[in-house]
Amino acid sequence: MTNLRTKITLVLFILFAVGGAWFAGVSTYDFFLHLDGQVHSITCSYVPGTSERDELGTSGCYAVMMSPYSSVLRDWTWGGIPIALPGLAVFIYMIFIGLEHLILGRDKKRGDTLYLIAASLLPLITSIVYYIISVTKVGEVCKMCVGIYIASIGLFLSALVQFFLAKPETEPGPHHLRNQLLRYGIWFAEGLLFVMIPIIMYLQLKPEYQERNCGELVKPEDRSSIMLPAVGQGTPAIEVMDPLCPSCLVFRNHFNTSELSKKISVKTVLFPLDSECNWMLKQPVHHGACMVSRAILCAKDPEPVIDWALENNVEIRRVAKEQGQDALKTMILKQFGEVSQCIDTAKTKQKLNLSLRWIMANSLPIMTPQLYVNNRRLCDEDMDLGLEYGLGRLLEAGAKGGK
Repeated sequence: MTNLRTKITLVLFILFAVGGAWFAGVSTYDFFLHLDGQVHSITCSYVPGTSERDELGTSGCYAVMMSPYSSVLRDWTWGGIPIALPGLAVFIYMIFIGLEHLILGRDKKRGDTLYLIAASLLPLITSIVYYIISVTKVGEVCKMCVGIYIASIGLFLSALVQFFLAKPETEPGPHHLRNQLLRYGIWFAEGLLFVMIPIIMYLQLKPEYQERNCGELVKPEDRSSIMLPAVGQGTPAIEVMDPLCPSCLVFRNHFNTSELSKKISVKTVLFPLDSECNWMLKQPVHHGACMVSRAILCAKDPEPVIDWALENNVEIRRVAKEQGQDALKTMILKQFGEVSQCIDTAKTKQKLNLSLRWIMANSLPIMTPQLYVNNRRLCDEDMDLGLEYGLGRLLEAGAKGGK
């Protein structure tokens, strides 16, 4: 009866490893797809394939993937190495070691099952750490990650039960201990190979960083004082943004959590993609962006207004489109009553108009966000997963005085 229980528990161990490998594999695949800098959907469900993929980048999975915590060594290789990749390798290794124990009958030996506990601690501890990061740093929980968390917990618990079901060792002496440590060493070496091989393959297959010039500011001077006050200290940079741009929210969140943000002093130029004030557009891209931009320009402290607008961009755009400008103004004044005296003045409208003329004078593309470091533009494909690497290169070029 005990033998049957140990085999059932070991089978559960293998099944949890299969589940973890599935979730980690899908996460790795989605990360790899986004390395081309194009727009892709992303899987975000507890059971992959049972719900539609996230096409708009609004899910917790997208937020987690675009956060600086989704990969490591981002300043060493473009995009970094996704955390899900070694996770996938570890789970595949768990399948291998579980099958080896099952086939060779090692499920009966407590010394051998002890290794399963030690090995399963790695994904368990990693899952705990990343759950805390998701909640406290990112503010979102990824459904695919939850699948990995559950698999990690199941893996550890089944290994623990396996250990207590197995018989204690009866063979005494240093010879037995030496053989046991030798087996542990071999299994550990196998585990390292299981992790290193896919990482090496990934580094060979992923897109390489291409040195390129994606544009420069030809007239960066702010003669009309249209830029918002600088935030941070360090290398001068200019952010061109629309306060109701979803991509701007993603970029700002990523940038603010990057260590490189501490080395940059950023001024902001408003570029509302709304035809109500922007003559470059025939139709509004983001309804209400002009009204919100005027509120930002006349606020004593613009950053809280920007943060509020970005966080509530979907609702603000809906109100502007469905209920009109008056309803939007009421919504803004409810949050920031101090702008009531200046939001519609000729002076504020003129300042926003001068901001748009600055955009035109520099021949900037009609899109947001854009970031210029030492007047050189950070390429679009470096705005998300490649941010640390691409931005680091711009900072290095500026320090050397090169382009």
